[in-house]
Amino acid sequence: MPLETSWSFVVSGIALSLFGTAALLAEPLKTAFQPVISDPPSPVGVPEPLKPDSTSFVEQLKIQFHRQMEDYETKYTLAKRSAEELRSQLEHRDQLCQQFEQQIHDLRYEIKTLLQLTEIEPKRTVGHAPSFASSDSVTTLLTVPPPKVSTPDQARQQLRRCLDIAQKLSGAFPAGADFTLSYPVLDLRRLFDSLKSETASALIVYSLKEGKVIFANPQNKALFGWNPDRFAQDFVELQGDTSAWERALAELTHLHEASTHLLMGARNGQELAVECLLGTVPTGLFRGYVLGVLYTLQSPAQ
Repeated sequence: MPLETSWSFVVSGIALSLFGTAALLAEPLKTAFQPVISDPPSPVGVPEPLKPDSTSFVEQLKIQFHRQMEDYETKYTLAKRSAEELRSQLEHRDQLCQQFEQQIHDLRYEIKTLLQLTEIEPKRTVGHAPSFASSDSVTTLLTVPPPKVSTPDQARQQLRRCLDIAQKLSGAFPAGADFTLSYPVLDLRRLFDSLKSETASALIVYSLKEGKVIFANPQNKALFGWNPDRFAQDFVELQGDTSAWERALAELTHLHEASTHLLMGARNGQELAVECLLGTVPTGLFRGYVLGVLYTLQSPAQ
């Protein structure tokens, strides 16, 4: 065998041996890096793509924010409603306080009036009605000036003035109070006291419900000579003919005012011709009551 041929054979054997050794060394490395090669990592800073059935973080924040806003609005509405209810309760309490103050004022007035009446009126026997003689003695203590109304215009002005007084008077007790059984009497007492101070003409108060005159001011004594209490009690009997009076009352069912001519029996035994102007209280506590102005076109007989 030539020398060149034997040398190439040796070189080929060495090369094959080296390749085999390299293959054996590379096999563990390939096994170790196999996961990295098969599933390479995502680039740094690039988010993974969202799945179709998931909600983004921003959408979740929006939903949570809207829910919180709805809760805040609900709480604000409830707080506002509570504040309005408290304000309404305070206003109602203020009204009650004002009513109580008015009640105290009216009660003081009534007590003062009753004390004054107790000082003036004589002692009466329990269970017996007051006599007219005792009423006359009370009236004589009062100075009654002569009436001033002598024309229809003056009578109309006087009637409107008295109607205005009746409309402006407020009740001594509010509706629903514990004094509902007694406050109408006190209210009428206040009305009568107010009309007693009217000295321009003779005045009467007629109750349509009771069908009788329930009040006559002291000027009736100056005009007719009768004590006011007796004049009110015997008002119908003192008329010779009641047809004119009844017609005037019938006219008040569809008119605010009515006038008539009456013949009234005076205490001196004569009949006195008087003009009577009637008017119904349109509103207020004494709605439906009839006020009347009695006057003569000439001086009454003495």
